[in-house]
Formats: sequence, structure tokens, C-alpha cells
Amino acid sequence: MDDMFSSFSEIYVPPETLRELLEVVADDHDDSKNQDKDAYRAVMQQIRTSVQDELSRIEIVEENQMDVQAYVEESMRAHKENITYIDDLTANKNNGINQL
Repeated sequence: MDDMFSSFSEIYVPPETLRELLEVVADDHDDSKNQDKDAYRAVMQQIRTSVQDELSRIEIVEENQMDVQAYVEESMRAHKENITYIDDLTANKNNGINQL
């Protein structure tokens, strides 16, 4: 899966696209009957780290461009929700592991 995510370097991925990607990864993991929990967790952690790194690098060049600022703020909010979604997915998988 590393090859799949390497194609995202140096480009902007809208939060909605990232959420769809996360859902596909989660669905694939469920369809595989949770066979490779360590790989799933590693992929989700890698995505989470990348999103957090990107959020910390966002800078607004011109403060007077309210449309740009509002868009960036909305994107940041949505990406933070994606981080929470990753945390929820991985927490649920860990709970399943502990119950086995």
C-alpha cells in the first residue's frame, strides 16, 4: 500500500477525498476478515501522521483573503475530523483484538 500513498506526495488532497480513501481502506480490512491488523494499523498511522504534518505546515500568505482563509480553515477542520476517524477506526480494531 505504500505505493498507493506515495502518489499523493506534493499534491493537495481534499478532506472529502481522504475520507473516501480511509473508508475504502477500512472496508478492505473488514472484507479481509481483519487478517493483517498490524499492516492496517501501520497504514492508518502513516496516513494520520501525514495529515497532522500537513496541518502543521499550512500557512496563510495573505490574511486579507477571507475566502482563502475560510477554505483553509474548513479544510483543516475536516482533516482534523479525518484524524479522529482514523483514531476511532484503529481503537475499534484494537478492542476487537483484545476481545479475541
